[in-house]
Amino acid sequence: MKNTKFIALYKYKYTWIISGLLAGLILDLIIYFLFLSSIEEPPISDILITDNENVRNISNNTEIQIPLSHEASSFDFFEELPLFEVDTIPKETIPDGDTMIDQQLPSRYVLQVASFNNRYDSERLREELFLTGLESHIETNFINDEIYYRVLIGPNDNRDELNIIRRNLLNQDIAGIIKTISNE
Repeated sequence: MKNTKFIALYKYKYTWIISGLLAGLILDLIIYFLFLSSIEEPPISDILITDNENVRNISNNTEIQIPLSHEASSFDFFEELPLFEVDTIPKETIPDGDTMIDQQLPSRYVLQVASFNNRYDSERLREELFLTGLESHIETNFINDEIYYRVLIGPNDNRDELNIIRRNLLNQDIAGIIKTISNE
């Protein structure tokens, strides 16, 4: 004869899940009441209310001495830092007429489209730019006994125009660099 009570318990699969959850809940409640309830918080009436001296010091811009921990008190800069003073330059000593900021000449810009080691590649790119309606020129530079041919568009006084050209060239997979050139 089969044990029908034992088989009946396995018939309902949710009974084991519910019994496991209940066992966990009971264990959590035991832990809570044994360990966590023993931690006591100080009553609100025991909180010390300090006088308003610190608030008065802050409102009067007077210095407040904050006690330092043992580790922080071993450093010297806590005492030395307040002793340092920074001299400020009064505004009257800077003459307004000598400033060159307002008198700067407008900048000129050039767009460097590419730089090549041989003249043929630079001429080919220059022709491609000419076919798209852009005038360019080639600048020859000697760097470390090597010749570089830079394809340049400009000079131009308007950086925004060169940025528009650079974006159009980026659509053709040609990356350029805008450089500021001297006005001398």
